[in-house]
Amino acid sequence: MLVPALIYRRAVAAAGRAGVHLLMVMGAATIVWGVLTGVFFGVTPNDLSGAGGALAGIGKALGALQVVRGDIRQQAVVIMKISFVIAAIHLSLAQLRQALDVAPRLQMLSKIGWAVFLWGIFLVIWYLFFQSQARRPPHWLMPYLLIVGAAFAIVFASPRRNPLKMLGLGLAQFPLSALGTFSDSISYIRLMGVGLASTIIGQTFNGLGASVASGATWLVGGLVAVFGHSLNIAMCMIAILAHGVRLNMLEFSNNAGIQWAGHPYEPFGASRYKEQ
Repeated sequence: MLVPALIYRRAVAAAGRAGVHLLMVMGAATIVWGVLTGVFFGVTPNDLSGAGGALAGIGKALGALQVVRGDIRQQAVVIMKISFVIAAIHLSLAQLRQALDVAPRLQMLSKIGWAVFLWGIFLVIWYLFFQSQARRPPHWLMPYLLIVGAAFAIVFASPRRNPLKMLGLGLAQFPLSALGTFSDSISYIRLMGVGLASTIIGQTFNGLGASVASGATWLVGGLVAVFGHSLNIAMCMIAILAHGVRLNMLEFSNNAGIQWAGHPYEPFGASRYKEQ
């Protein structure tokens, strides 16, 4: 975050204003998320407190700011929950966006139904991942959201003067669309996977650096840790952009009714002839 800020003009000239701003926003968001989860290059506030001395005071101060607490497994569950909440909000907004596009036609009610159905799917996923193992019953709203949402999605999917034909077309389209909605919502779990993987990689390189430092010198161990964290940061930046683009261009776009256009891939479409 600080590097592009310190050389802002040069960075804008080299990468463009949008790219520099994106890099700074990503850096700021990473710092905020690190404070909330209590992970700093694979080191937690408890690790700093256990080190003693001045580091103990820093660890105590950072621990007071930590919101997502617990060990790595407990944090993974919390981040998984956040991922599914993001999925429900993101995809239901996509359906409502599509409803505004087709308003005031009756098909608008179908899109609103899908938005309601999405929150029912969210409660199904919540039950499967977090409540079933604890033998807790699903939320009482789940069947109502699924039934009401499905009814609107089916009845108003293809408005016709013939009600039987309209109902038949809606029923024919519903099963695959419902499965797609479920898979789209599950797909957001990749956000948890990326965050968990980066934390484990950071901790692993810390351990490797410490092992090398104890066997050789602290200088070599430090180089190993710096190299590992630099590689981890680069991989995380690629993952953030790749998964963010995917969730917007596939899952969100499917639910928003956006169709992407382009040029057909023809690697051998051009031919050259050389005259003898």
